[in-house]
Amino acid sequence: MSSKTVPFSARISLEDASFISNLSFEGAVTPSDKLRSLLAQIRQREQQSSSYADNLQQMQAWLAPLQQQWQIRQQQLQQPAEVMAALLHWLPEMLALVLSQSATVTDASATQLRQTEFAVLQQLYRLNAAVLPLHIQQGYQTSSTQQHHSQSQDLIRLAELIISTSTVSQGE
Repeated sequence: MSSKTVPFSARISLEDASFISNLSFEGAVTPSDKLRSLLAQIRQREQQSSSYADNLQQMQAWLAPLQQQWQIRQQQLQQPAEVMAALLHWLPEMLALVLSQSATVTDASATQLRQTEFAVLQQLYRLNAAVLPLHIQQGYQTSSTQQHHSQSQDLIRLAELIISTSTVSQGE
């Protein structure tokens, strides 16, 4: 980005001016500093990167406030929200993977597309492995006992289907 600056003037609402003044960016003190930081952040988000590390860092920063809100509320209520914690831990990795692969999808070969699909499936497996046991173990209070039993039975049938499909595909 060029270090040369040009004067820029705009009329904005009081609400927007208040919003800008309340923004917090490292090293940004004045409204001009904050506006430059905001533009740099938007520019970075708009540029697709094929770097998983860059995308992971961006997604973690983007989701950090949401994750913090959930953690604070859990602490206030003294009630763990393990499913949300697992999802918010998993989500930046999945989004970074999709963003990284999407940056080069127009040039991807059939083999690369299959590899991407496989990587996505692995990520989904990790989420399921983290979340499904929580459902079975906890029987969330938000659902009726009958509904929980029915969902648990559905999960067991799904597991049986996966095992039988795996057995057939391995030639046993």
